[in-house]
Amino acid sequence: GDLFSSTSGVQQDLPRALDYYRQAAMAGSVTARIRIGEMTVRGHGTAKDIAAGFAMLEAIAGAGEPDAFVAIGRIRMQGLAGPPDQAGAIASFERAAALGSTDAFVLLGNAYSTGRTVDRDYAKAAGYYRKAAGADVAYARIRLAEMVIKGEGTAKDVAAGRSVLEELAALGSTDALTSLAGFHLSGELGKVDGLAAISHYEQAVELGSNHARYSPPVFARPAGAPEEWETLLRLIAIVSGQGAKADIAKLDDDA
Repeated sequence: GDLFSSTSGVQQDLPRALDYYRQAAMAGSVTARIRIGEMTVRGHGTAKDIAAGFAMLEAIAGAGEPDAFVAIGRIRMQGLAGPPDQAGAIASFERAAALGSTDAFVLLGNAYSTGRTVDRDYAKAAGYYRKAAGADVAYARIRLAEMVIKGEGTAKDVAAGRSVLEELAALGSTDALTSLAGFHLSGELGKVDGLAAISHYEQAVELGSNHARYSPPVFARPAGAPEEWETLLRLIAIVSGQGAKADIAKLDDDA
């Protein structure tokens, strides 16, 4: 079901995915039942029936399944069952979090750190990210490390935050690499270090990260940072796909 509902790996086939989910649901899979409810709400692979799909999810949530609360929260947030209901979405995520859902921890961390759907509250965001990080969710560890470096919602500790990012970067996390690159460019690790930023961006690009290739810090010199023409040219080389070892002299002539 997951394979054929996805847009990667094989050609998407929603009716086929739904059939597999139904077979799994008959065998007792709660996850499959949740996927069926979501697909029914969206009309994916079956006739769209918002009321029926939502009722399925509410019944599963009523049995104490945190993933069902997460699914309901996402539907409310996206306005798939009526007007977008951000407060209702957050309430659903909080119900899931109370049941130990790491997905809910991350979603709430995102919500409270960005302030897009609720009032920004860095302390709450850090608390939720910390819970997810305790379950070894790499994304949450990165977000929490960034907050620790900045002192957002938690005690500022540049060394501790940097250590976490470097640990994950060494394991091949492109998100950690691009985060480190951004901090090197901003000087928040102690000083502006364009060459270190280049190294991290290059590693992330080599690992397949388009985010690193088109990351905003590549295009904007941080306020107060010295103009390092060679560094800028190497960043341009990375963005254009030429790599950090490109012919800088030729790039300089072209510029």
